[in-house]
Amino acid sequence: MDPAELRIGTYLLTSELVTRDRGDAVLKVALVDAWGNHLRLTTEDIQWTWPKGFETTPYPCDRNLLCVDVPDPRMLVGSIGCIQDITCIPKN
Repeated sequence: MDPAELRIGTYLLTSELVTRDRGDAVLKVALVDAWGNHLRLTTEDIQWTWPKGFETTPYPCDRNLLCVDVPDPRMLVGSIGCIQDITCIPKN
């Protein structure tokens, strides 16, 4: 699956769901500047709306990405992540 991308001025916010060998997945979110540098994201930078019953905590991972473990990727249908009240992926 291709990453979801959203342009915010000269920045690009991306999210990608990566399936692991165990059958679970990890959602990776990145904020990239015009030069391709990954800017550091913290758990406070993105406001999440999760489906009922989905309990997880975003954590920092490689290359300044923010990651979320997803036991069942089907649970994320209809989920939205918003960055600092600016915009959301997917956009409503």
